[in-house]
Parts: sequence; C-alpha cells; structure tokens
Amino acid sequence: MALGNREAAGEKLVPEALEKAAPEAAVEGADEREEKGSDRMIHLKSNDGRPYDVSEAAARMSKFIAKMIDDNCADPYIPLYNVDYKTLALLMRYCDKHTADTADEEGLKAWDKDFINGLDKDSIFKVIMASNYLYIDVLLDLACKKIADMIRGKTPEEIREAFNIRNDLTEEEEKEIRQEHAWAFV
Repeated sequence: MALGNREAAGEKLVPEALEKAAPEAAVEGADEREEKGSDRMIHLKSNDGRPYDVSEAAARMSKFIAKMIDDNCADPYIPLYNVDYKTLALLMRYCDKHTADTADEEGLKAWDKDFINGLDKDSIFKVIMASNYLYIDVLLDLACKKIADMIRGKTPEEIREAFNIRNDLTEEEEKEIRQEHAWAFV
C-alpha cells in the first residue's frame, strides 16, 4: 500500500523527515521479514557513545528504529542522539519483554506495573522523552499514565513540591488565574 493511501486511511506514520526514496519497498519487505522470524541483532548507539545490541523483533517495537531498519540505515549501528545508555537499556528491556511474552497478557500487565513502579521520577521522565522520540507508543502511554496517577487529586502546590517545580507566578497573577478558572480549584 502506498504511503499516501495509508495516510488517507488515518494510519499514524513516522514523521516525513524519516521518509526515504523507496518507502513502498520497505513496506513490502516487512511481510517477508515477519514470515522468516528474524533472529538478527540490531546495534544501537546511545548519545553517550555506548553500544546496545537488541533483537530485531524488540527493536521494531520502536517505529523510529523500524523505519531505520527498513531503509537499510542500521549498518553498522543506529545512532540515537536523544537517548542515554541507561534509558536505552530500560526501553529495550521493556521491548524485549513485550516481544518474548506476548501470549501471557495478564502476566505482561503485572510485569508492566512492576516495571513502571520500579522507576524513580527522573527515570520515568527520561522514559517518556525517549519513548516519544523513538515512537514506542505503548511504553509512552504507560509512563504518562504513571505521571497522571502521581498528580491525580493533588493541589498545584503539592504538584510543584513533588516535581520540584518553581512557582514563577506573582501573587497577583496566581489570584487572577484562580478567579478565571475557579472551576479547576474546587
């Protein structure tokens, strides 16, 4: 299916900046790869220059990396300029688990809960940024839900304290906002 037809059908695609000369060939090749069940290892390189090897199946959970593979841009490695090694290891551990244990849906949900609850706030934000950059939608949703759960029911002051956010509003500005949006402060 040509890319234009996929866009018309409402399918979410990787940004245009990643598009290459022969996208139809990459899409056609995807069916062939799925049939073969590729054992190939993909070599990633974090922004701090450290290599990370991961199975092709796990790497393909990232739409960004999948596009790089399909466009033959994975040799000798795929540079990930916006992801540090520690965060990359977390993301790929998640992807490995999700490609290895797809049959046990309940076990996977429990693993996801343990995985995300085991991260500190700083790591969760790094996972959000990296999974957004790499288009790992299921992990992005999981991490964002965790942050939403952390702020649910808290006052703005409690949220600022929990996330070390400095209040840069003057008393007058804050009073004006509270009056304009009184419904939000009930």
